[in-house]
Amino acid sequence: MVDQQAEMTIRRATWCDQAAEALHAAARGDLDLIAAQCRHQVSDLWRIEGRAEGWLVTRQEPGELVIVAGAGRNCRPVIRHITARAIAAGLSVRVHLVRPGLKRIYEAEGFGFAEYVLRKGHGRQQ
Repeated sequence: MVDQQAEMTIRRATWCDQAAEALHAAARGDLDLIAAQCRHQVSDLWRIEGRAEGWLVTRQEPGELVIVAGAGRNCRPVIRHITARAIAAGLSVRVHLVRPGLKRIYEAEGFGFAEYVLRKGHGRQQ
C-alpha cells in the first residue's frame, strides 16, 4: 500500500534480522513469539519507508486489527493510514502501550481507554 499524499510506502515484508533488531525493544520480551507469528502468517510484518520510516507488526482478529509492535520514526501518518484502512474494512483497532508519549500520540488520533492490565509476580511489571 502506498500513501501518495504522505509520500510513504507501507509494504508487507518477510521477517528478517533488520526487523528483529528494530522491533527488539518494542517486543518487550516477546520477539521470538512475534517472529514465529510473522513466519507462520498469524501476524503481518510491514516495512514503512518515506516520510515515515520503520517496521510494524499487525495481527487481524475477528472484527479487530491489533497493532502488535512498531518501531521507527514519525509514527503519526502510519497510525492514521493503518487506522483508516482498518475502519474502512469494518475493523476496530487495538494497541497495547507502555510509553506515555505513544499514549498521547494515539489519544490525539482518536484512540481511547479500553482496559487495565495488572501484573504481579514473575511477569513484566512496568
